[in-house]
Amino acid sequence: WDSTYMIVLAQTVVFLWPWCRLCGLLYKKGMRPTGIILATIFIAAIPSTPVLLCTIWKDVPYGCLLLLLTVLAMEYTELPEKRKNPLFLLEVAVTLTGVALIRANGIVPFVMMIAAIAAIKKLGRMRFVAVALSALLIGVIVGPVYRYIDVQPVAEDNSGGAYIGLVHDILGVYHSGGTISQNTMALLEEV
Repeated sequence: WDSTYMIVLAQTVVFLWPWCRLCGLLYKKGMRPTGIILATIFIAAIPSTPVLLCTIWKDVPYGCLLLLLTVLAMEYTELPEKRKNPLFLLEVAVTLTGVALIRANGIVPFVMMIAAIAAIKKLGRMRFVAVALSALLIGVIVGPVYRYIDVQPVAEDNSGGAYIGLVHDILGVYHSGGTISQNTMALLEEV
C-alpha cells in the first residue's frame, strides 16, 4: 500500500464515481452509448490525465468533488424524483461540505452552488435541506472536531509552505535511494 501506484489506483477509483454518475445521467437524458464510450476514451487518452491524478494529495479529491457536485446539480435539476430523496440530499450536503473544506479556495464554488440552489425556485423548499445540512456539517467539523484534533491555521506569511510539495518530491527521490546534489541539499535546508 505504501507506493505511488496504489495512490494513483485509489485516485482513479475515486474519479470513477462522479464520472460513472455523469455517464449514467447522460444516458438517461438520451445520449447514445457510443457517444459516452467515445467521451470516456477521449478523457482516458489525454496524456495529462494520468499526470493530473498524481498531483498534490488534495487536488484529486477536490477535483472529483467538484465534478460530483456538478453531476449532482445536473441530477437535481433534470431528475425531479431525486429532489425529495433523503439519501440524495445527504449526498449533496456531504459533497458541498467536502468542496468547502478540502481546500482554502473551496468556499468559492461552495457559495456559488448555494446561490444557484437558492435561485432556482422551481426546485421547491427541499433545496434548502441540503444547504442547511451542509452548513451544519461545516459548523460541526470546523468547530468541535477541529478543536478536538487541534487543527492549526496556516501562517499568513506562508513560511516556506509554497515549496512543501517540491521538497516532499525531492526528499522522496532521496529516500528511495536517489542522489541529490549539494546545491539542492543546501536549497532544501534553506526552505
